[in-house]
Amino acid sequence: LSALFRRKDMPLFLKAQQQFIDTYRQALPAHFNPDDALCNLHYIFLLNALFHCLRSETISEYQEKKRMPLLRQKYDYLLGLLDKQEQIATIHPL
Repeated sequence: LSALFRRKDMPLFLKAQQQFIDTYRQALPAHFNPDDALCNLHYIFLLNALFHCLRSETISEYQEKKRMPLLRQKYDYLLGLLDKQEQIATIHPL
């Protein structure tokens, strides 16, 4: 998912993400809590995507291709995920 997020436009990524999550839920063994598993999945995605999207090489690439509005859209999406993670952590502390 992180590679798709970095390389593709948001509509394509969001469609692929939903398909992945649906398949992931179905394949998840019953002894795992689906909400916890998805929370962990989103957290790992968030860390990985932030790492790659904040690299100077990534920013330069988007600047060269005149795609900075798309990068901004991706930053906004990631910040929204971060807000959701913080809300979940507040509701369900470890």
